[in-house]
Amino acid sequence: MSDAQEFRPPSPEILTFLIPISLQALLLHPIFPAALSRPLRFLLAPFSIYLTWFSSFDHGFEPRESSVGINFVLGVMNAYGVWKALEWGTAADLTPYTWVGFVETEEGKAVGPKESKEDLEAIRRNQAEKDGPLDIISWTILLLGSMRGNGWAFGPPPRSLAPHPPRQLLAFLRSTLFEITWSHLSLVSCAVVLLARQPSRMVFFSTLFPSLPDSTLRILSEAVATMALGTGAFAGLTLGMQIAILVVFVPTELLRLLPLPTALKPNPFDARQYPPLFLRPWAPENVSHFWSQQWHSFFSLPFAYLGFGPFSKVGEAVGGKAGGRALGVLAVFAMSAWLHEHAIWSATHTLPPPSIPLDFPTRWGGSIYFMAQGVAIILEGAWRAITGKKVQGPLAFIWSVCCMAGLGYYTYLAWSTLGLFNNLPHPAEWTWARWLIPMAAVSPPQAFA
Repeated sequence: MSDAQEFRPPSPEILTFLIPISLQALLLHPIFPAALSRPLRFLLAPFSIYLTWFSSFDHGFEPRESSVGINFVLGVMNAYGVWKALEWGTAADLTPYTWVGFVETEEGKAVGPKESKEDLEAIRRNQAEKDGPLDIISWTILLLGSMRGNGWAFGPPPRSLAPHPPRQLLAFLRSTLFEITWSHLSLVSCAVVLLARQPSRMVFFSTLFPSLPDSTLRILSEAVATMALGTGAFAGLTLGMQIAILVVFVPTELLRLLPLPTALKPNPFDARQYPPLFLRPWAPENVSHFWSQQWHSFFSLPFAYLGFGPFSKVGEAVGGKAGGRALGVLAVFAMSAWLHEHAIWSATHTLPPPSIPLDFPTRWGGSIYFMAQGVAIILEGAWRAITGKKVQGPLAFIWSVCCMAGLGYYTYLAWSTLGLFNNLPHPAEWTWARWLIPMAAVSPPQAFA
């Protein structure tokens, strides 16, 4: 294997964006007065946005043509970084960025106490007076890594959280390893379906249903692949989250065992900061409930701050309360569409050559899917406004599956055509490592050659 074909991680330059965006997060700490914090965060925002935006285009895993999947993940995170840079650069009310801890609910869900704005301001004043340098650094790192806001004032409500894992260390470790095992097995199964590609899938189904025509076998093959893409995303996100939790958990507890001064020891690991990402996503009540409460809530705050909040106000001025909600919902899903488009294009690095023309559904399949989810939520709201009844029950489940799994075909069509599975080895070529090591099944071929 030549040097040009060797699997290489991104260069350290990919982390350059962390300098300005970390400073933005630091300036949100209450020790900095608003008169200083706000203009500095605003001035840092263009640097954070620029460096974050182009980071996934300029840096990534190599060779890029066979590392599309892993670079897609980098693209998603960098798009999220653009949102956070804009959010932190323009935030005027800083009370949401207040660490408030947890309140246990009866279901074992840990949520931040719902303090008033005056209470949050008092907490921030107290933190400004008492926090030392190490406290401020720890606070900043925690904010940088807290996508969902668990334990922060901007954290999610109880209804959108699954019960957190057990807090006893051994029980937590067992729970985490169990989650890693089942999500790994699920991701491997989905990878087998997706990487076998359509001809292999059609041969498989033709042996099961020899009387079916090729057109029906093709539809069945694409339907199964679409389900595998969605299920694989669910399993992959769960697996990645659990591995990340383990990476935090093990060093934290090992450091606490060392004979270090108390001031240098990390705080005890708190499982309440790491509830499961999903809340029964396999049983959607309706489209609105699925996306607001059952799917992961990584992007909730940017969606609300940059999307729903400002656009609902514009829509309400034009079309009343219903118009405001509709425009706000569409803005949220437009943001989601852009995030995924940014990820796939930065992962493939260049536009498709002119000699490979793409029709509209293929080129914009991902955006079609996400915008359609917004339209479905608006229709559910209209149904409730007209009939006075919530979309629920068995028919609502069928409707939700059609909207999310059925329309998911457009995402599968677009991403597979644009190269999400490019050059990944066929399952028949896998070594033992791809079957057994978490995330190896979807890793570039050179990583486990």
